[in-house]
Formats: sequence, structure tokens, C-alpha cells
Amino acid sequence: MSFGKKIVNTTIFSFIIILASCSGSTDLPTFQLKGKVKKYVINDDTLYFSRSGKLTSISSGTYSDVYVNHDNNDNISTVICKTSDRTLTIQFVFDKNRQLTQTIEKCNNDHNACNACKRNEIIKYTYKNGLRHHESHIFNVINHDEENRNYAIDYMYLTFDNNGNWTKRKLKYNNNGKEFIEQREIFYY
Repeated sequence: MSFGKKIVNTTIFSFIIILASCSGSTDLPTFQLKGKVKKYVINDDTLYFSRSGKLTSISSGTYSDVYVNHDNNDNISTVICKTSDRTLTIQFVFDKNRQLTQTIEKCNNDHNACNACKRNEIIKYTYKNGLRHHESHIFNVINHDEENRNYAIDYMYLTFDNNGNWTKRKLKYNNNGKEFIEQREIFYY
């Protein structure tokens, strides 16, 4: 799987981890959202929220089945994404202030069809002015034919809506210097 294809195939992972902080009463801060958000769309994926701000479901253009799990304190804990041949599990790790510090992605190939999906990835986050500023991707590839592809991404926020939610940002990859514009559309109750 090439680097460019990885970006496309993990779109759902990318938007799931658009994160800042989290509290037990709402999942919105986990996705850098505030206000009465009903849903947001990024690429082919849509996240839906209840009136109380809990993530209720995800509609994905990449994955056929997506499950959202909350822990005993009603905080988002894992998201499980499935296709016919692989399962992606994303675990959320927070600090004592409930700010996301890392996510752990485990991709298992169910039918041995996709060697790139036999890997684990840890993504560590740093923040600046309350927004995610930098993330480091650390890979542990289980397939011996593939080398580890560690890299980092820096963010520059370009536009915000009337509720203070970002709607457009620039991503810059440190491994190849490429820059991408990422946009999301936010709908409110």
C-alpha cells in the first residue's frame, strides 16, 4: 500500500482523531467541536451526535460497519471499523484532564488479503491554543515485507465557523513535505 493510498484508506481514522479534549458529558470536544452539533462531514464520512453531544453513529464511505463504544464513565473509548477483509480498532487514551494524548490503531486482516493491514500504529498528539497542532505516527508493521513508516503531521487552521469550530485546515507531512487542505462541513440542531 503506497503512502497516498494509506491517506485515502484511513480517512475515517483521520477524522476520528480530530481531537482536543473530552469530558464524560459530551463527545464533542474529542472531535474539536462545540455548540449543538448534529453531524459533521469530512470526505466520505459522517459523524452523528445526539442532542446531548454523544457520538451515536458513523457513516463511512470506506468501512461497511462502524461501532462506537463508551466506557463505564460514558466517555468514548473505542471505535471499531470493519470491511469484508479487515477490522480496524481505534482506542482513545486520555490524560487526567481528559485531553486526548494518543490513539492506538490496530488493523487486522481477516482474510490475509491485505498485508498493509497487519500493523499497529500509535499516534501521539500535542496542542497549541486548545487545537491539535502536531501528531506523531509510530508504526509497528507485522508484515516483514513492509518497512515501518513513521512520520509526523503539523496543522495550520485556516477557517472557523460562527461557533468557533474549524472548517478548513492545512496538513503538512514531515516525511515528504506534502501539504493537503482538509475541510469539514458541520450541521447544527
